Amino acid sequence: MDILQKTHTITVILLLIMPLTTQAQKNFFEVPSGEHVETSEFFAQMQATATTDDINTMAAVTYGLGRRADIGITFNQWDFQRGQGIVRDPEHPEQSPDILINAQKAFVVNNHLIVAAGLRSGVNGVGSRSDVRFADFNYVTGRVEWGMHAIVAGGYFANRAYQGAGAPVGIMAGLDLSLLPNALHLIADFTSGNSALSTTDAGFEVQFLKEWHVALGVQLPHHGADTPVGGLLQISWN
Repeated sequence: MDILQKTHTITVILLLIMPLTTQAQKNFFEVPSGEHVETSEFFAQMQATATTDDINTMAAVTYGLGRRADIGITFNQWDFQRGQGIVRDPEHPEQSPDILINAQKAFVVNNHLIVAAGLRSGVNGVGSRSDVRFADFNYVTGRVEWGMHAIVAGGYFANRAYQGAGAPVGIMAGLDLSLLPNALHLIADFTSGNSALSTTDAGFEVQFLKEWHVALGVQLPHHGADTPVGGLLQISWN
């Protein structure tokens, strides 16, 4: 087991033993929700996208700083291919692992509207010194809430090391509909463009034991996007 696999394994173990008093956000599959982590609380999340060729994984832990700001670390694009282990491909950085700092600041405009600005920035190509590069994703979103439902829309910038080839600027949107209060949600999101980020995702999120959120969905790539159809599994802790 090389250093990449050891790092990812340790991260997964840490997430599994996180205390169940962490503070959760409502999350879409790929698009930031615009919500913040409460002061001195933690939010933890893992996601896996399974295709016919590989399993792409993500793990993140975020800490609430107060004043609707939070910061954390994200292990992104840890792509396990059959018979090859973790992928490192300098020609396709979107398939190489990232270690990123994630940060966000939210601003409450009124009882229904929240504006948030955030980033995920760090290194891409971890594990190969000659191919390490700066990966960067920045976004601004507006979140409208009514009852237990929400819609998010905004724009993003992503460099090539983060998303691979494709337009660096685009729009994104998300939908969270409560079907059964505190039990079942329909969630969906959309990211424009023709890069590896450019997908429409949809599925259902189930909440149980108050602390656990498990979502199952499907990833549908847009025309021109170098991303296959896949199944999504997302696990979050409140």
